[in-house]
Amino acid sequence: MTNALYRIIFSYTGFEQAFNVVAEVKNPIQQLKRNGLLSLLIVTLLYIFANIAYFAAVPKVELAEAKLSAASLFFIRVFGNAGSVRGLNFLVALSSFGNLVAVLIGTSRVIRECGRYELL
Repeated sequence: MTNALYRIIFSYTGFEQAFNVVAEVKNPIQQLKRNGLLSLLIVTLLYIFANIAYFAAVPKVELAEAKLSAASLFFIRVFGNAGSVRGLNFLVALSSFGNLVAVLIGTSRVIRECGRYELL
């Protein structure tokens, strides 16, 4: 239970990055309320559809006995060969790179604003 809660909390850690650009948005409170809710709904639907796709493509017995991740089994089952797992690895690397860029841009903006207000 603790691991599940920790993973849920960890999956939402990027949400605070939206607050780093709040000074550049017109009517930020309204925008964050509307777009934050909309983005959470979209991500929730995409996660549900991804899980449905996993169970539709890979039998439950194969999922339980496999040593690979569910995504790897899905890619092998849908695209046919083990080489497709390299494509999955590229997508994971691309996602990690996007997260790094978002964090670097957000952190640099925070440091810039601290410098503007002479807090450093």
